[in-house]
Amino acid sequence: AVVHQRVGSVGGYHRRVVRNVICVESVADAQIGRNARQHGHEQFLEKTQPQVQRRRGENQTLERAFAQGVGSGAAWLALGRCQERLGDEAAGLLAVEQALRLDDTLADGWGARGSLLHAAKRLDEAAVCFERALALGADSALYGYYLASVRGGSAPQLAPRAYVEGLFDQYASQFEDHLVQVLQYRAHEILLQPLVANKQQFSLVLDLGCGTGLCARMVQQQAGAIDGVDISGAMAGQARASGLYRRVAHADLVPFLNASSELADLVMAGDVFIYVGALEAVFAAVRPRLRDDACFAFSVELHPGPEDLKLGPSLRYAHSAAYLERLAKTHGLRVARSWEASLREDLGVPVPGLYMHLAPAV
Repeated sequence: AVVHQRVGSVGGYHRRVVRNVICVESVADAQIGRNARQHGHEQFLEKTQPQVQRRRGENQTLERAFAQGVGSGAAWLALGRCQERLGDEAAGLLAVEQALRLDDTLADGWGARGSLLHAAKRLDEAAVCFERALALGADSALYGYYLASVRGGSAPQLAPRAYVEGLFDQYASQFEDHLVQVLQYRAHEILLQPLVANKQQFSLVLDLGCGTGLCARMVQQQAGAIDGVDISGAMAGQARASGLYRRVAHADLVPFLNASSELADLVMAGDVFIYVGALEAVFAAVRPRLRDDACFAFSVELHPGPEDLKLGPSLRYAHSAAYLERLAKTHGLRVARSWEASLREDLGVPVPGLYMHLAPAV
């Protein structure tokens, strides 16, 4: 997973206390936990953390050690991360702040404080922490991405691969249950229902960001073969196990598209571009793979503009309709169908989406 930050040795008894503490989890892992708690789904949170009981024991071990006067900045940081993972973000923030009082050169500590403040919607304070983490040598791609999400302005062209891969590797085993049942996700159905209703046949379908196969199941009765790709190895494994696919690649979208010249009748990407950002390279790679009568079907979070795209505090990208229409024209595509509808819910509020079916402009 992403940016695992483990406790280092700090001497003697303290070394024995923290030697096996591995609760300073990836940013992606912590984000999953925060999302589940924000939605009030503690049962899902427990499912996504099969080692949570062990972490409670580690948390208690650290607390006992601190009661005996043992505790460095690194150990307080470990305690804060344990408390965050166990759902007590207020206690986690206090512990991380104590870590920084003891050692204000901890880049991981500033990153952890920023993440906790980000979750608490204290975005300006979070930005200061991310800037401090970067100044101290923290992962520039990850914390630059985090900083852009809370500062606004110019955003990275795409989400860091390690962040997205780690997020969905952790999420894979509970992905469908949480997405469909908890977040009321229906984007795959909304995107593909017009094609299903027309009973259109596809000799080859390319499923970009295939996940566990939600889109593939929608069109399987109409498809001769479906090839999938996912940046997450765990998601790709789930897709292979589904039996829906001819083959599944664990790769980025553009290298996957460029690896073959076999023409497709349908290229689909349901709720995938929220982690891609700039789409020029994707459109350029999709176009040569389309038959003359093919469809490129995708959904995005809708950004009203005037910017082409925007990275929000949710750590997801939104795209404007004007940007997508311009990309389509530039790459020899036309808009066959376009409409707005919700993608999923976020804290019970529908997330506005834009759905597009593009066709070659021949």
